[in-house]
Amino acid sequence: MDRKAEVWKYILLIVAVAGQIIGFLFLFINVVAAFIFYGFYILTFIMLLLLFIWDRKRKKTKKNLTTIPITNHIKSRMMRCAGPLTY
Repeated sequence: MDRKAEVWKYILLIVAVAGQIIGFLFLFINVVAAFIFYGFYILTFIMLLLLFIWDRKRKKTKKNLTTIPITNHIKSRMMRCAGPLTY
């Protein structure tokens, strides 16, 4: 699923950049077509934002699953077992 998400990111980014240029040109050609185009452009932009949010959330949960936090209780027990460091 990771590869598909990356492909969708690039597709939506290209559509976002092209949408700005084409939408600007449409304003000079046909105003009604420009507003319709900008409506679809806004939907694409919202999809892109949702995809970034979903990907960031997925990466955070993946990172949290791979790291094991050491709580203060475990740290204190480790220090008691090891004793003070003396040279």
